[in-house]
Amino acid sequence: MKTNNDRKNFIWNMVGLTFNAFNSLFFLVAVRLFNGTDTAGTFSYAFSLCALLYVVATFYTRTYQIANYNNTKNIQDFFTFRLLSSIFCFLIAVGFCLINQFDFSKTLIILLILGFRIVEAISDCIYGYIQEHERLYNVGISLFLKAVFGLIAFLITDAITQDLSLAILSVIFINLLFLFFYDWKIFKKISKNLSLKLRFSNLKLIFFESISIFAFTFLLIYMANLQKYVLTYSASGEIQMIFGILIMPSTMLSLAGNYLIMPFLTKLNRSIKNKHFEIFQKDARKILLAMLAIGVFITIIAYFAGIPVLSLIYQFDLSKYHLELIIVIIASIISAITIMLSNFLVLLGKNKMQLLFYFIASAFATGISITLIFSQGIFGAVLAYLISYIILFIMYMSYYIISLKRLKR
Repeated sequence: MKTNNDRKNFIWNMVGLTFNAFNSLFFLVAVRLFNGTDTAGTFSYAFSLCALLYVVATFYTRTYQIANYNNTKNIQDFFTFRLLSSIFCFLIAVGFCLINQFDFSKTLIILLILGFRIVEAISDCIYGYIQEHERLYNVGISLFLKAVFGLIAFLITDAITQDLSLAILSVIFINLLFLFFYDWKIFKKISKNLSLKLRFSNLKLIFFESISIFAFTFLLIYMANLQKYVLTYSASGEIQMIFGILIMPSTMLSLAGNYLIMPFLTKLNRSIKNKHFEIFQKDARKILLAMLAIGVFITIIAYFAGIPVLSLIYQFDLSKYHLELIIVIIASIISAITIMLSNFLVLLGKNKMQLLFYFIASAFATGISITLIFSQGIFGAVLAYLISYIILFIMYMSYYIISLKRLKR
């Protein structure tokens, strides 16, 4: 029975994550066709900005929730905390738009996309509880259904109205339907009671225990989208769109990382709690090597077919950007492996040093991105992307090896 559940968890998690992640690609294709190049550039920037704000809404990672769920901090505390962090996230977004003096149209797009991401953040808290009870397949089914019906609603609405705001609203509506009529239904089968209680001591505990995880996750997303943020102040909407297209294949590497690690988080956590560090190290090594093999395979495909496929999908000539695409893919492999190492270290309780690593890498990445982008445009952006992740990977791999050696002692 457990083997069947493991298989279902892996397959449905893979399917759900794939469809959910690739929606951003299809959204951008639709916006490019129905709303124009400049609007597509704005959409790409808004989507990447809301990815950063989404970290504020979630605050802690699902890995932390699974590793720290117990009788002291229960689902009521996590859910209450998630609602409060989501409200705070929305207020930050409003302030950011006002400070930058974005026009009404750009502000509306940002806030609507954020609304969609906040609904995702609330669902993610429920997903953590469902996964803790060995039912990750339910999470995958939810992600799959939301992605399919959300995409259909977005495409139909945008094609008919050519109004991006209405298209995003349709996706929010679909996600709310599944939150209340699927996610919540599955949750109630597992948990008999959920009442929102302001247990300040527990909320305070979650805040201080996860602040370092939040900080380095925030910096992780910041680094992943940093070049987009800089480009919005230095390049046209078309250039922003082109970079957004080139960076899209990196989603495949992030997906591959999630495919490999998410179904095994509970098992890895169990090995650590039972002090079976040799088993943990063996499983972790297999996951990392599998990630590397997938990365090499995707790089080969991208070298021969990447640009023609992307040009066909987006109906835009990208033939000048073959080298840039390969650099992005290589950087994304390094990034995916680094994120895996980060998850392993979270399970090992090694969080504080990770925060230091991301502060160092983010500071370096910001300086080099501004310098290279303003001097070399898109090529400077992808070069900065690669260099930043090489620096971060070196720090992470060194610390991971040292941490394992200490545990064995």
